[in-house]
Amino acid sequence: MQQYLFELASQSRVNPRTVKLILAALLDVRRQQVAERKLELELQKYRDALTAARNQLQQASSGCKELTPELARELVARVDEILGLHPGETPGGEKETGGRGG
Repeated sequence: MQQYLFELASQSRVNPRTVKLILAALLDVRRQQVAERKLELELQKYRDALTAARNQLQQASSGCKELTPELARELVARVDEILGLHPGETPGGEKETGGRGG
């Protein structure tokens, strides 16, 4: 494509500024495609992690295993990890102040 645009720009009847604008637009489209693909990969990563956490939760609840405080903390930590939160941080980015509020 760049070769074609270069050849087009070398022709006397074509405005080089027009070719430059077309090339810039093509590069913008390509950058957008790369950004969208990156977002798709990130979303898939979170979907996979969510599926793994759901499976872990299902295994924990389907067996004779009780939901102990330790297991509950592990599950909450796993969900926090999936959401990219640090311990004690809410989805809005604020720090929790103790209780559950309400």
